[in-house]
Amino acid sequence: MYASNRQLLSHSQLWRKMTALLLTFLLLLTGTCIGVSADDDQTLLTVNGKTITRDMTVAQVISLFGAPRLTTDSIFGGQAYTFYSDGYQNYIYLETNENGEIASYGTISEGFSSPNFSYGDPEDFIVHSGEFAYDQDDRLYGYIGYCADRFTMNEQIWDANAVHYNQAIWQHAVLMWNAISELYGYHTPLTFNEHAFYAQAQLIENGSNLYDYCNAISSSDFSLVARGSNAFVGYWYPNPLRLASYARRYRAPEGYYPIFSFDQYDITTIGFLNPSFFDQGQPVAYTQREQQLLAAAREEYYNSVSIWNSATDYFVTEPQYNTLPLTAGEIRPEKIAGAIGYLNAIRVGAGLPKLTESPELTEGAQCKAALTMYLSKNNISNPSPHNPPHIDGISDEFYALCQNGSGENLFHGNVLTSITNALEDSYGTGQYISRGHRYNLLDPHWKYIGLGSSVPTLSIGTQGVHKFSGYQSCDEELVAWPSKGIMLAEAGLTNMFTACFYKNYTITDQTTVEMTCLNTGESWIFDEEKSTADYTFQRGGNMVSFYDSSVSFRIGNVYQITLKNVQTTDGQLTDYTYRSVYETGYVGSADSVTVTLNHQNLQMVPGMTSKLSATVSPADAPNKMVWWSSSDPSVVSVTENGTLTAHKKGSVVITAQTDSGISAQATITVSDGIRGDINGDGFINNKDFSRLKAYLADDTVVIARENAELTGDSNISNKDLSRLKAYLADDTVTFG
Repeated sequence: MYASNRQLLSHSQLWRKMTALLLTFLLLLTGTCIGVSADDDQTLLTVNGKTITRDMTVAQVISLFGAPRLTTDSIFGGQAYTFYSDGYQNYIYLETNENGEIASYGTISEGFSSPNFSYGDPEDFIVHSGEFAYDQDDRLYGYIGYCADRFTMNEQIWDANAVHYNQAIWQHAVLMWNAISELYGYHTPLTFNEHAFYAQAQLIENGSNLYDYCNAISSSDFSLVARGSNAFVGYWYPNPLRLASYARRYRAPEGYYPIFSFDQYDITTIGFLNPSFFDQGQPVAYTQREQQLLAAAREEYYNSVSIWNSATDYFVTEPQYNTLPLTAGEIRPEKIAGAIGYLNAIRVGAGLPKLTESPELTEGAQCKAALTMYLSKNNISNPSPHNPPHIDGISDEFYALCQNGSGENLFHGNVLTSITNALEDSYGTGQYISRGHRYNLLDPHWKYIGLGSSVPTLSIGTQGVHKFSGYQSCDEELVAWPSKGIMLAEAGLTNMFTACFYKNYTITDQTTVEMTCLNTGESWIFDEEKSTADYTFQRGGNMVSFYDSSVSFRIGNVYQITLKNVQTTDGQLTDYTYRSVYETGYVGSADSVTVTLNHQNLQMVPGMTSKLSATVSPADAPNKMVWWSSSDPSVVSVTENGTLTAHKKGSVVITAQTDSGISAQATITVSDGIRGDINGDGFINNKDFSRLKAYLADDTVVIARENAELTGDSNISNKDLSRLKAYLADDTVTFG
């Protein structure tokens, strides 16, 4: 597929460890809590006249602030606690070490004070230990510090138990997010969602995350707030304030699940997940016409990618627009053809005729890009970019080329990205409600197109130009976005949907819109004329524009849109209904993807938990989602990340399946005792082999005898030891 502009943030592991060691060494030399002065090395925090000191026990804190609202394990060896009273007042966060001593402490409370940092302090832009949260005026409203001599954070322990500790931090971060939102005058009651957490955990296990997964399947279910480096060094450790501090600037869409996590690649992910993500819905059959459009769009898209990638260089000759005389330059024909093919794939999917390149229009578009950039670089007034000034030094011939064609778009980006940006028409509001750039590209009657741009990469100041001319007939009554017919996910889907009639119908002041996902049954009504960040409905000319932030798009879903009370040519009011199929132009080979499990057979006893891990290969597969299911959840249930819980005796098949239908299975047997569990700890491992070997040498060694007979001959002998050894090497081996 076309190269992505998105890059993953990361940082040097070596730098992280060196910095951590250096700072931890310096902190240990002081032997005090960070944020506690030498003059008062006992006081940690004072909140509403109640003081927490360094030597306090958790029981003493409880006597001041009441019982904790949440208690979890802490990476520092003890427990993590969140305290608050009604309305998230007196909000306190504490962690203890293995000795029960306070190792980490923090607050989100108006008026708090501490020896070095207090509520309302101005930001000093100095790197301090801990997490600090500042408001829009750069004033401190919360922080979490550490007692350096009271904890160690073993990264191996973190990595080995990342799911366990991530869940704890996630739960505390949800409460802290709510406290911050309450502090700033609005109420966002986020709740921890176990399904969302385990889905994120499963993807992280495979080197991905929900944000990447939703991008891979072109789903709009994930609303990203931030991604960035964790920087787990001596002054930053995984703690909830790093995640929750964004609450001051971001409000979660109503009902969405929070996504907060630190993954093994040192990336913090913060965002929100549409609850409909877990509602896969029912498959909806495509009509014969939709199948034809999809096949044609995919063929066009595949060819466009091949053509685009066949040329490595972008320019034949680069433009020169710093000084006069200007040189327009020439873009490689493969790049022009690939970009036009990309646009034609979108048009074909919508049932519109393809555009043909006009070399004259392409030459003119390239001249217009160079002239526009020259005017910008030299601060020459250009109030009407479609009709730039004809300045001295620009020949009549060059200027005439700039102005050729009957229609024109100027949009940021190279010849490919400028098309996507113009389809989104994302720069500006108000006068852009009609999405004129989009409808230039999707006008069913244009015949020829020319493309140009100033530089090959999308950056500030990049100028792309699209020119159109000619006429071709088309019987389509309506052009829409999402497209009537096939909406290709590769085209992107911005926060403004539109529908425009070209014949037979007109929009009236009574027109409303109803949109339904046929797979899930969700519906959205657009009838109130207004435009906000979460909802838009406007009528203008022969077009309606509409948007709802809760609309979720997923590959394979079919959306039915009804324009109510539109007028026919004979003046009658009627409803006009069309379907939009959200599909992908790129189809990877399912044969190249495999999924394997770490176990094919497991034995459990009621009440026991265990873990299946699914590995999706190849490692660079963009879609790493695995959906887990149990043939009988009443016997063994399974979470979204393969965590098993045995409930009663029986046997089940656990299936892990990818979106492409590739699956792997494991058989789980639940019994009163686990054959092969010689020492009775609920697991089968090398400890059992050693115990059975010791028993065979000395039968006074205590074993779970009922689990030690593995060959079916009613004797415990070296045959059983050999069978156990074979099982430990290959768990497909069965016991007699």
